[in-house]
Parts: sequence; structure tokens; C-alpha cells
Amino acid sequence: MSMDRRQFFALGGSGLTASILAACDSRGPKSAESTLRLAEARNESVERFLFRHRARDHVPDAAKLAGKSFPKYFISDTVPIWDSAARGPWTLDVSGAVRRPLRLSLDELTKLPRVTQRVNHYCVEGWTARAEWSGVRVSELARLCEPLPDAQYVDFQSFDNGYHESWDMQSAMHAQSLVAYGMDGH
Repeated sequence: MSMDRRQFFALGGSGLTASILAACDSRGPKSAESTLRLAEARNESVERFLFRHRARDHVPDAAKLAGKSFPKYFISDTVPIWDSAARGPWTLDVSGAVRRPLRLSLDELTKLPRVTQRVNHYCVEGWTARAEWSGVRVSELARLCEPLPDAQYVDFQSFDNGYHESWDMQSAMHAQSLVAYGMDGH
């Protein structure tokens, strides 16, 4: 598929507009709903074109990992630490549009098929760092919980400050999408 520069910028402008409107966390006026739906659809088609969900990030075995110099960035004012005395044991909960909701302890999560992969971490803040991540593929968790046919997005929610991130199902099911519990062998 080829795309000329004019098409690319037209689609990119639609995506940028949708991103700005989405960042406002507002549906906008009722009269704008069809325009927003169109912008969202164009944004997702540009994303699919640019990121090709079947593409994989490959880091050569000899490539140096960032290690302790991996940039540190936290959404919270402080580094989030699970307080099991106050909150009970940590669990991963999978619920919503699924046939079989899951609640897994860290021990249960680590007993699922483990994947270790070296990848580049591209941050929206403009930095990139390499790391070796270990965890469970999101697609494995989906296999266990059986998403319903109308499930379109995965919303990842953190325990700290209500932080969350949403991905479309195709991105979440990518072979390199992990619920990571290890980095660089730790």
C-alpha cells in the first residue's frame, strides 16, 4: 500500500485532532459525535498503517541494555509500592467483557508461560532505552479469560493515583505485549 505525502498529512492531521480532543477527556457536544467517530476511525487506520501490528521489535543479542541507566518515570508523586499490610496480597484482576474473569496472585502469574524478550522502550517523552523484559503475554491472559466478541479495548489500571492506559484489542494481543514482572533478570 502506498500513500502520498498529502494523504499522510491529511490522515495525520485527523489523528492529531482526535488525540487533542481525546486528551480533553470529553465526548464534546452531541453534534460533534459523528465527527469524533470519524476522526477516531482515521486515527486508528493511521496507527495500523504506521505500526503494523504484526511487526516485531528486534534488538540484537549483542546490543547493550540500559540497565541502571534506564530512565525512571513515575506518574505518581512518589514511587508506587504495594502495601500488602494495608491492601492485602497483590493480585492481577481481569474483568469486564470476558467470559471468565481472572484474579491471579503474583505466584500464579509467574507460573503461566513466561516470555523473555529484548526490546526497545520508546517513551512518548522522546527517549528510548533497551531492556530485557520477562512476563506473560497479554494474549495468554486473553486466552484464559476469553474476551467476548464485542470487546474492543483493554483498559490497564494501576493501583497508584488511578493511572490507566487503554489499548485497542489488536495492539494488546501483539506477541510482544506483556504483563511484565521482570526486567533485566530481576
